[in-house]
Amino acid sequence: MIGVTLFLTLFWRFLPLLLVIFIGTQIRKALARAHYRANAVQVTANQFPEIHRMAAAFAERLGYPLPTIYVIQDSIYNAFAMRLLGQPVVVLHSMAVDSILIRGDFRQLAYLVGHELGHHYAGHLGWRQVVAEWGAWMIWIYLWWSRRCEFTCDRYGLACSESLESAQLAICNMAVGGQMASRVNIPEAVQQWEAHRTEFFVRYYALYSTHPHTLHRLAALSKAADELGVPARTN
Repeated sequence: MIGVTLFLTLFWRFLPLLLVIFIGTQIRKALARAHYRANAVQVTANQFPEIHRMAAAFAERLGYPLPTIYVIQDSIYNAFAMRLLGQPVVVLHSMAVDSILIRGDFRQLAYLVGHELGHHYAGHLGWRQVVAEWGAWMIWIYLWWSRRCEFTCDRYGLACSESLESAQLAICNMAVGGQMASRVNIPEAVQQWEAHRTEFFVRYYALYSTHPHTLHRLAALSKAADELGVPARTN
């Protein structure tokens, strides 16, 4: 009984602060949605139809609705998924799209799109994200969870691209840039990871990151392709 009384006392004491945080978060999301609606270009059947076609086909194959996808000018190589006032959204930075397409193809871009769709379809942005964010004070657990999410979404990207080579080339793009990605010797890059993966500072550095090491992701895709039955390449 004392525990319940203490809980209710703390709840009512901190309720105004919780309401301020909630309202502030909703306003921030509303502003973000307005920003993308007014400054980015939405991907539709008639706007960037190649991107829309690959994303819609992947969503239909998995039996999920297609989130709203935007492309926006930004010099930072990035793409991300989020929920804005309950609406699932994927944002592709122009730097990432341009870097992939400068020497790559739409199957490589399919990896990027599929990866971000994976965050929605795997439930990373629902109640699990709320729990993870509120529990972020347990920083090591939160970062471990974040890295596992990225590995999961790499598998979604692989499935969307339907080609191990295309997915790995997209990863190479993050490692060395669009001009050099197609020239990477992928088996040797995987061997590089295997040669250094057990080193103390390589493992230690990963503990502070929300994302796995790039070469680790490259190697993990090969294993994922075998498990998912994704061909090495698709003509």
